[in-house]
Amino acid sequence: MGMPRGVVTDEDAERVLAAKQARDEAETALRAAVVVALMHGASHRELSKVSGLSTNTIQRWAREAGWPPPEARAERAAEQERRSQALEQQGVGKDIRAEAERIIRAGRKTGRLPREQE
Repeated sequence: MGMPRGVVTDEDAERVLAAKQARDEAETALRAAVVVALMHGASHRELSKVSGLSTNTIQRWAREAGWPPPEARAERAAEQERRSQALEQQGVGKDIRAEAERIIRAGRKTGRLPREQE
């Protein structure tokens, strides 16, 4: 007869642990390849298509690796603020904000968002 239930042989344990180590090493290599590709200019979306990973996973791995660097994050935030201020000076967005507020108020009164007028 075979081994009793619940017993893992030394040979099976060794094979499982070796496979786990190989998997861990492969994930580390994949993470590194993703971050390097981002550093070379690849987009999250294209990396997602190539790797089969979700864009959320790619973004998380990038953040965990410190990408983009803090200077680039600060520069991007400053650029977004400049664009926002320029649009505000041009009056762009005021109508959108007013419409959003109207929809929110209507949703609060009725408990649902209003349907589009035809």
